[in-house]
Amino acid sequence: MLKTYSGLYAILNVYNSACHDAAGMKENKMSAKKGVSGAVLAVAITGLLGGCHEQHEENANRAVRPLRMPNPAAVYCVKKGGTLSTESTDKGQISYCHLPDGSVMEEWELFRRDNPAPKK
Repeated sequence: MLKTYSGLYAILNVYNSACHDAAGMKENKMSAKKGVSGAVLAVAITGLLGGCHEQHEENANRAVRPLRMPNPAAVYCVKKGGTLSTESTDKGQISYCHLPDGSVMEEWELFRRDNPAPKK
């Protein structure tokens, strides 16, 4: 942050010396007022952005926790007395529910069959 303020100070010095070297006193006063207003605005913006940077670093250091929300289809399978198995295919993973009666169904297929979506 100190480097930013010293950089702004250097810019203001160059700007002010350019204003004082220019011809015409009225123009210099107007330019100086604009320069001071611009400098105040630049310092304010820099301060605001500096505050955002510190907050970003705090958030970056926080640990990300998973949601830990269970798969409703898997929960339903176990509730029905079934056991789960997962197969990997070229399209991804498929989970199956092995029910107590010996039947095997894809877990979401079983869930949707027994829990149809409400009609609108």
